[in-house]
Amino acid sequence: MASLMKTFKPLELGVMGILLALAVVGLASWGYQLSQGLIVTNMRNIFPWALYIATFAFLVGTAAGGLIVSSLVYLLNIRELKPLAPLASLTALVFVLGAMAMVLPDLGRPERIYNIILHPNFTSLLVWDFIVLVTYAILSAIHVYIGWRVYVAKHRGLPEAEVARVEEESYRWGRMLAPISLPFAVLIHTVTAWIFAVNAGRPWWYGGYLAPSFIAAALVSGSAVVILTSLALYGFREDLRQAYNTMMKFLGISIAVLLFLIYQDYFVRWWWGGEEHAILSILYGRLWPTTILGELLILLVAFALAARMRTATGATLASALALVGVYAHRFNLMEPAYNVLVNKVLMPGSSEPIPVPVVLGDMKHEYWLYTYWPYIPSPVEFIITIGWLAGITFTLYLLAKLLFGR
Repeated sequence: MASLMKTFKPLELGVMGILLALAVVGLASWGYQLSQGLIVTNMRNIFPWALYIATFAFLVGTAAGGLIVSSLVYLLNIRELKPLAPLASLTALVFVLGAMAMVLPDLGRPERIYNIILHPNFTSLLVWDFIVLVTYAILSAIHVYIGWRVYVAKHRGLPEAEVARVEEESYRWGRMLAPISLPFAVLIHTVTAWIFAVNAGRPWWYGGYLAPSFIAAALVSGSAVVILTSLALYGFREDLRQAYNTMMKFLGISIAVLLFLIYQDYFVRWWWGGEEHAILSILYGRLWPTTILGELLILLVAFALAARMRTATGATLASALALVGVYAHRFNLMEPAYNVLVNKVLMPGSSEPIPVPVVLGDMKHEYWLYTYWPYIPSPVEFIITIGWLAGITFTLYLLAKLLFGR
């Protein structure tokens, strides 16, 4: 333990201590939620998915982006990114495990999660998402091992010929694995998008737009996490400058694609009118901080920094702001979906559809054309989510330091 502590600088120990404390508080809050039930959250039967699922989508995307970066190193032979490939694989592994764990607070009875293994319903995309996520975690772990072998060979004082042999062997394994890993990296966020999109009763989710936008968001958040982890572990070293420049270009292009996909969808919805205007009124009304600030201004600033400021400060700010923007985009998935419910029937002899009552559980509500149900996460939801994110960050940096630190 003493030798382990010596590998961390005082500032690193302080930050790690804060992250660990937040993670412990988050776990304690989850214990409180388990004892009291989901009533301590602001989710209700009218609003069953909220901050936890938004965070799950964010984490899945970040995991997907990590292995996409790592796989492209081998598929496209982008050799300047080779030093960052092991870290990219590690971010993929840690974030996919964190994403699967993030589902647990959303469940009222998480101890029954074993049923998805013992009694899978293969007509449900949730089961296929679970299969894809587990497979992706295994592939990520193999990629981490491949990178770790090279690191160990270089830092154990082995002869140069032996190091070269291990490097060549690992690179060959990576080339063989990448054509399998890259489709799964795309698939984990595509299936997650389909889970939302096949809910045809939710006009905010319905359609084929979600999958490409999820992939674009994954490229943004995955690239940002790889850059931040590399900067924290290695610093802005001269021998890594070309790698950081390439990653910043990749980040900037990904942000531009994401912004295009978001706002072309908003334009089409504005053009359609009807309930689509109700969705936009929520986004630019109550949710203006996450829409105007998060999805637009913050992402635009991140794009400008990634395009023009190729320094340690620029890379740090661009990556951090990109993560904030993508998280805001994930949060915006929720409220419009549950606040615009169009339940209309055509009565005999009438040419105009009319709204009808809908019974949900023990609550009866009149849904008129545009019903509004404001949602703000409860303190318990905030604390648990912050604790989860802190725990993931703590785990990522600890493993990065132990496996690839110098």
